Amino acid sequence: MRIESQTMREKIPAEDKIFLPLLILVTVAICVTVLFVTGQAGKGSGVEMSAIARHLVMGQGYLSPYLPAEYNMQTTVSPPLYVGLIAAIYSVTGIETFTSRLILQLFNIAIHCATLVVLYHYCRRALSPTTAKTFAVLFCIHPHLIYLPSNIWETSLTTFFLSCILYLATFHLCNFRQTGLISFGLLLGLTSLSNPAWTIAYPFICLIPFVLHTKKVPCKALAKKVTIISLAFAIVVTPWIYRNYKVSDEFIFIRGMTGPEWMKGNNPHAGGGHGEGFVRYYLLSSEEERQKLARMGESTYDAATKAVALNFIRNDPVGFVNLTLQRVLMWWTGDLDATRWYYDQSTTDYFKKSGASHYFILCLILVLAGTLTTAMGIIGLFHAKTAWRQLWGILLYLIVLPIPFYLIIAGFRYQSALMPILLVPASHAVAILALKWKLLGSRAFPQQAST
Repeated sequence: MRIESQTMREKIPAEDKIFLPLLILVTVAICVTVLFVTGQAGKGSGVEMSAIARHLVMGQGYLSPYLPAEYNMQTTVSPPLYVGLIAAIYSVTGIETFTSRLILQLFNIAIHCATLVVLYHYCRRALSPTTAKTFAVLFCIHPHLIYLPSNIWETSLTTFFLSCILYLATFHLCNFRQTGLISFGLLLGLTSLSNPAWTIAYPFICLIPFVLHTKKVPCKALAKKVTIISLAFAIVVTPWIYRNYKVSDEFIFIRGMTGPEWMKGNNPHAGGGHGEGFVRYYLLSSEEERQKLARMGESTYDAATKAVALNFIRNDPVGFVNLTLQRVLMWWTGDLDATRWYYDQSTTDYFKKSGASHYFILCLILVLAGTLTTAMGIIGLFHAKTAWRQLWGILLYLIVLPIPFYLIIAGFRYQSALMPILLVPASHAVAILALKWKLLGSRAFPQQAST
C-alpha cells in the first residue's frame, strides 16, 4: 500500500483551505491554555539567553550569564539572534517581567504555527493531502510540540528556519536564480545565528538537490550557485565571528563554550542526558564551576573543561562508547537520564515543596511520545520509500543533525527541535494505518491510494 505524491498544480479543495486555518487556531488554543494551566505563562526557561539579554538592555554588553556584571566577562556561550530578540522585547516591556516573558512565549507560539504551515505544505507536495492533514492534527496535540514554545529558547525559531530550508531545498532551490540563491544563503546564515549546531548539514543541503538533477545543472553552473549561497551565508555570519575573535583572540564559529557541554556529557557521573552528570557540572547549579570560570576566564575555562572530557574519553573509551549508545537511544526515545534524576529527587523535601515532581511526569510523557513517534516515523519512511526524491531532506536531517548530540549530550529540548521533521513520516504511517484499518474512507485518498 502506498500514497502517491501530490503534484504542484492540483487544485486544492475548498474544505482543505478551511482545514489548515482551523488547525492553526486549535494549535494556538492548546498552547496558550497549557501555558496558563501549568503556570508557565510569563515564566519559562532559557536562563542563559535571558541573562545575556538583561546585560545588553542595561548597557553592560554581551556578558557571561553565569557571573555578575562586575566581572565584565564577554561571552560566546549563546548565538546572538534570539538573545537580540529577547533584549529588544525587554527594552520595551521591561527586563524579565511577566509581560515580556509572555510576549516571548506568544511569539514562540506564532513561529510554531508558521512551522506547521510550512511543513503542512511540504507534506502535501511530497506525500499526499491526507498525510498533510494527519500531520497537522498530530502537530497540534503532540506533547513535545506543546511543550516546545513555552520555553524561552531559540528552539521554536530554529525549527521554523529548518522547516523553511527543507521546503525550499526540496522544491525550489534548483530553479532559483541569483536573487533566490542569495536569499537562501541569507536564510542559512540566520539559522546558524539562531543555532550553529545545525550548520553541519549545510554542505549536503546545498549539493544534494543539484546532484538529483545532474542532467540540468552542469558542474560549472553548480559551482557558481553554491558560491553565491556561500557568500550570502558568509555575509550574515562573518560579523559575529569577527566579534567573537575580538573578545577571545581565537576563531569561534558563532558559539563557543563547547567545553562545558563536552564535560557535562562525558564524566564519571554522566548518564548521557540532563541527569546527575549534567547537574553536577552545570555552571548555574555548581558554585565550584562558577568560581573556576571567574578565576580562569571563559577561554581558559572552555579549554580546561574540554580537556577534562577528552581525558575521560581517552581513559575510558568503553565508557564513552556506552554513553554514546545511550545518547543515541535517548535521542530517539527521550532523556531517560533526566527522567531518572527527577525520579531520584522527587522524594526530597525541596522537590516536594517546589512541585518539581511534575517534571518527572512530564519526562515520562515526553519519553512515551518520542518513542512512539520514532516507531511510526520508521514505518512511514519505509512506506514512503518510492518518494525518496522528495524526502531526501527528511532523511538528511534525521541522520546528520543529531550527530553532535550523540557525542556530547542528549535532551528533550534538542530532540524537540527535530520532532516536527520526524513527525512527517510518522504522520504518513498513521494515515496509511488509518486507511488500512478503515478508520478513513477511500475518499480520504482521492486518486492517490493504491494497494
